[in-house]
Formats: sequence, C-alpha cells, structure tokens
Amino acid sequence: MNILKKTLAAVVAVVAILPSHLSAQQYKNPVGKEFPILAWYSILPKDITPERFRELREAGFNLSTSDFKNLEEMKAGIKACKGTGVCQVVSCPEMDADPEPIVRMFMHNRMTAGYFLRDEPSVKDFPELGDRARRIAATDPKHFVYLDLFPTYAPLEALGVKTYREYVQRSVDEIGTGFISYDHYPVTIEGLRPDYYENLEIVSSVAAENNRPFWAFALALEHGGYYPLPTREGLRYQVFSDLAYGAQGLEYFTYWGALVGFDGKRTEVYDLVKEVNKVVQALAPVFLGAKVVSVRHTGDTIPAGTKRLDTLPEPFTSVTSDGPGLVVSHFTNGDKSYLMLVNRTIDVRQKVTVEHGPGVRRIMQDGSSIDADAYSSTLTVDPGDCLIYQWK
Repeated sequence: MNILKKTLAAVVAVVAILPSHLSAQQYKNPVGKEFPILAWYSILPKDITPERFRELREAGFNLSTSDFKNLEEMKAGIKACKGTGVCQVVSCPEMDADPEPIVRMFMHNRMTAGYFLRDEPSVKDFPELGDRARRIAATDPKHFVYLDLFPTYAPLEALGVKTYREYVQRSVDEIGTGFISYDHYPVTIEGLRPDYYENLEIVSSVAAENNRPFWAFALALEHGGYYPLPTREGLRYQVFSDLAYGAQGLEYFTYWGALVGFDGKRTEVYDLVKEVNKVVQALAPVFLGAKVVSVRHTGDTIPAGTKRLDTLPEPFTSVTSDGPGLVVSHFTNGDKSYLMLVNRTIDVRQKVTVEHGPGVRRIMQDGSSIDADAYSSTLTVDPGDCLIYQWK
C-alpha cells in the first residue's frame, strides 16, 4: 500500500509540472455546422431582451459577449438568448476569484458557448490565467475557455516578451485554451497597417504548429479619431483575409455602439456587417474545417512577413492582377481543394486573370458552384472582395 501511495504521488507530481499545452482543451465548434461569429461588447445589460438578441441574430451573429457587471446581469443575458439562435460567452466578475461555482451554474444551459477569461493579457498574467483556465476546463470540459490576445502593434515591453511569436506561443503553453484568438484592426485614417498580414502569418503558423484553430477580428467601430467609419470594402478586406489564412471563427468589435447606436437604433454598419456575415454562412461548408496548404501574395511589393507566390497547385497555371496584388490561399476541406484570391486593397478594383486546366469550378458567394469555364479568365474584383475556385 505504501508503495502504491508513493507511485500515485509521483504520478501526480509529474502531471503537475507538465506544460499546460499537453492538457489543453480539445476545440469543438460551439455552433455546430454554422460558422462561429462573435459579437463583442454586445447588447447592454439595460437593453437585454429576446427581441434584441433576435436582431443580433438577424445580422448574422450566433455568439455574444456583453459587458455584464455582475452575476445577476449574466443570468438575465443568458435567459434572454433562449430560442434566438444566439449563445453566450459567460462573463461576470464573480468568475475571476472563484470560477467553479459559476461554471457549474451555467454548464448545463444550452445557451452557454464558453467562458471568458481576459482581454489582451501580458505574459505576467499567464500563470493566473492558466490556473483559472484549467479550473474551468476541469469543471466543464465541454465548453471552450476564451481569451483574446494583443496584436503585433502592441509594444513588446508591455507584452513582456522579445518577439510577438513568443507571446502567442507562450499563451498556448501556459494557458492552454483550445484555440487562439487575437485582435488586429488594420484599417486606419492613415491607411492600412503594414503589419496586418504579418500578424496573420504568425498566429496562423503558431496555431497550425500546435494543432489548434484560431479566431480573428474585424473592426466595426469608428472611434478614437484614428479608426474610420467601416465600409463594405474594409469589412470584406478583413473578413476575407482572415478566412484566407484559415480562421475558424470571426469576431467583431463592437456590436453595441457600432452596428446599433447607443440610442438603440441600427446604424448603416448593421447592414454592411449583415451582408458579409450572410456570405460567410453561405460559404461555411467551404471554410469550416478547412486546412490551409499555403498562403502567398502577388504584386510588385508584398506585405512584411509574407511570402511571394512562386508556384500554383495543379490545375492552375497562372494568377495575375493589374493592381497592387492579391492574397492567394490554397486550402483543402474534405476531399476538395480550393484556391481563394483576395483583393489586397480597400480602394482599388483589380482585373484578375486566372488560367487553369479542366475540372475547376467557381464557388459563388451564395454557396453555389458553376463550371469556371463558363466565365471569362479575367474578372474584375472589387476592393477587399474575393474569388474562390474548387477542384478535386
């Protein structure tokens, strides 16, 4: 018996010092066959009603996280979601110090999608967040634990690391959530941030190396005198670039104050986001579960941290444009292969020429497909928009 006790104690001791990524949560899509689309800073607690959540759903969202100040507001929020098609990421201050009772309270509720940990932590926060993530996962292994990381333009000294890649990798190792989420807002009044695609490159590669998906953002909020009112072109540029790199979830900052004003009325951004979300859901069979083979760029100059297109998968022989350049993503999903071309601008229409052999189909934005030879080899692609081709 003493030998058995010593053996068990040794096993427990070894498990306790294992890196947290070895016991990371297994990712499961919280919305089944739909593409996850999360509304950040969702409906305000004082405005919570089922009608408001149905309005959120109408705009294409199936996940919500609100600024709940206490447990009672969280309860009201998740109750109002019932029957609307929107699930909640549980978040309330009471979870911080003692998460287990809160998790047990919501873990059997069908409107629970997961549990919110922290927005934009530095590495000094990782030990405490990793401990809390493991406590939540041990209590409820079926729902995800959510954390959002800083972008590349955050100062490294504030993150507490020497490189951004180190920051992302350490979040995987030390916190161990089942997926990576980060924010990056590339559209500014000064133009596009030069490190946007480098951020996508780093996060997507760390995610692939650690065998987990990632979620990425689009900015819907005009604010700070630095981020302009979103446009159709700017929203599509962000969403389609995220998808080209393999994002398995989309997030918008914010919903309230952006799509719906503080007066409770819809803004013009509501319809723009609704439009692009409709396309994403129509294309869910294409993107959901996709595995990226490569992402390359064309143009006289390509973004920092990216790779130039040098080869194409068969049956494609040439991809060119008459403008600044394209994102060229090759990915697979099941037994099908795809080539996605994104206009890498928010203000230039580009004539894109695609040469290929037989057996290629075009995937339209309503999810339908048609023989690619039915179309001209040269097509005009609006700023931020995309073309998608499929073959076996």
